[in-house]
Amino acid sequence: KSMKYPNMSVKALAVVVLVCLLLLPSNAIVEGDLTSVDKIVIYGIPHSHTDAGWYWTYDYYFGLAARILDSVTDYLHTHSDKKFTWSDHSFFRKWYYERVASNSDRAKYIRELVKEGRFDLVNGGLVQNDEACPLAKEIYTNFDEGMKFLSEEFGVRPKTVWQLDPFGHSSAMPEILKSIGIDKVILNRMSDAYKNELIKNQDLSFIWTGDGDEEIYTKVLHGHYGMDINLYLDRRWYANNQCSIPLDERC
Repeated sequence: KSMKYPNMSVKALAVVVLVCLLLLPSNAIVEGDLTSVDKIVIYGIPHSHTDAGWYWTYDYYFGLAARILDSVTDYLHTHSDKKFTWSDHSFFRKWYYERVASNSDRAKYIRELVKEGRFDLVNGGLVQNDEACPLAKEIYTNFDEGMKFLSEEFGVRPKTVWQLDPFGHSSAMPEILKSIGIDKVILNRMSDAYKNELIKNQDLSFIWTGDGDEEIYTKVLHGHYGMDINLYLDRRWYANNQCSIPLDERC
């Protein structure tokens, strides 16, 4: 069945970026009529996207993911006002068992970060599953394995699915997700024409109705899951690319 997009008045502006910044991206999305709104709330969601498989081996990617997990959790441990979102639990599980679990003090503070919601675990599956090729039982297995780890070690079962990178989305997913306790889904990849139509009609937030008539709240990213071009702060990148905001004027 086709997706249903009710008209929604949202008095907030949502921006997904890789780091918390106090700048408004040029491609930020405003949904609904904001003429009567006194305050616009900007939500920055610090996160990292890690592929379990793409150009290189799983072990190579794990090495990169482990460096991110090490640095992020160490930073959160000493900065109580910061949060970070993690969605790829194949790497998280391997990292936790191989590099954390044997150190009781470190394992304790990782569990505390999760309990406090500062290391925010989303998705639940070992990976962000493809929605075209796998059978339903394979998708369930992916979630079962990830949820089992998160539940046993941290006592959590994510309610939000973070599907930023699968190439397209299946009408079977709302029924699958609702059956395992998911009530929200964040999507990204779809045809430019389709996404542009959603942007034009201010329908990036909607209720997705699948084949089984199950409904799930859905949010589609306006652009991509990376930072807006004007927010890149890396001097090496800035030196080789055009950017309209001078480096010294950024956060």
